Amino acid sequence: MLEGDYCDEVGRFRRGDLQIANESLSHKPVAGATGCLCLTVLAAPVRFSGPVGWLLNIWRRLHARKPGE
Repeated sequence: MLEGDYCDEVGRFRRGDLQIANESLSHKPVAGATGCLCLTVLAAPVRFSGPVGWLLNIWRRLHARKPGE
């Protein structure tokens, strides 16, 4: 966490905190009153959830295709 804070199902994270999660976490962060600035490193593609997430997953797959496929 670089600046601000957020909370999720695990707890509240503030500046200087580190969260390490695996695929079992359904991460739904909510930024604090001042917002947050986070550095995120992923080892796998993002999978969005919910009705809008379903559409975003389709869009992401379509745009991930290489030219000529």
